[in-house]
Amino acid sequence: MRFVGLVLLLSVFLSPAGYAANRTVPGARCVIANLDLATVNIGNIHKAPDVSGSMDWTCTLRDTVAGRIDSGNKVTFCWHIHGPTTLRNGYRYATLNARNEIGFNFYSDGVRVGGLGTSQYNITGIATRLDDLTYSVHSPITLKLEGNDAVTSLAEGKYNYNNAVTHFTIHQIGENDAITNPNTCGSATSDIGGDPNVYSSTSVTINVKTYCNIASVSDMVFPRQFSLRNAVTTTANVTVDCSAGTDFAVSLDNGLNYSNNTRHMINGTDAVSYSLDPETWTGLGNGLPAGLNYSVIGTIPAQATPPIGSYKDTIVVTVSIIDTAARHS
Repeated sequence: MRFVGLVLLLSVFLSPAGYAANRTVPGARCVIANLDLATVNIGNIHKAPDVSGSMDWTCTLRDTVAGRIDSGNKVTFCWHIHGPTTLRNGYRYATLNARNEIGFNFYSDGVRVGGLGTSQYNITGIATRLDDLTYSVHSPITLKLEGNDAVTSLAEGKYNYNNAVTHFTIHQIGENDAITNPNTCGSATSDIGGDPNVYSSTSVTINVKTYCNIASVSDMVFPRQFSLRNAVTTTANVTVDCSAGTDFAVSLDNGLNYSNNTRHMINGTDAVSYSLDPETWTGLGNGLPAGLNYSVIGTIPAQATPPIGSYKDTIVVTVSIIDTAARHS
């Protein structure tokens, strides 16, 4: 059964980019198709957890002697996103209109990308060699919703952020050289072919929508029994798919054959009593595609053994949103 609650669908997309070359060590242009940093459904910006994602892209060097990596050298990468023109009060903002906006920032290794120093606008590291000309990058990144303390409600719609001053570079450095801002991110022109630095756009889209539901429920199947002289237990799984930061409650009903404060599975006029634990619980949505998984334990207590047969009952699982703060207006 589905119940509707607020969702913010947050996605980050970086479009294809060029490069800046190091002043002394060859740099190479990286052709990047689609780069999704993070995707999450957010229901309450004051309770939503951080959004974990990663930069994953591949760079193919030019098939020339100058474009190959010297033996023993390391290959570094640099994602450079400019900040002074897009930061306000220390935050980036995705906006719907003049009255509705959502603040956020990028973080890498716990450090905000876009601080006071120039190098803080970069994410750098070592690329992985796939072959002589191809190198891949996998770099974890975190999106934090920040600067939203005064937000009490959000209008539904698409919130957009776009920074058109972003570029990607890849360089080789000596085996013993450190990963520094000059070594890794370089200058504005290439020393391989003389191509100018090409900028791309970093975009963030946040869709404010509403939902919370039971994504799936597995059947609870007890093992075959020849006698019920001893208690029997088994489990079933319930997956809850709710927006991040959304408080919810899950409840199980009494089934179709409830009597004398006890649930029963039946086969014709014969019955087997059983119990479920837990019957109710609360949680906080994480907004991730996999949702949140919970186990429900079923127990058949020791009782007189009924006639042979298949005994069944049906339980309705319900999720309800119990938090209404900072939702759509």
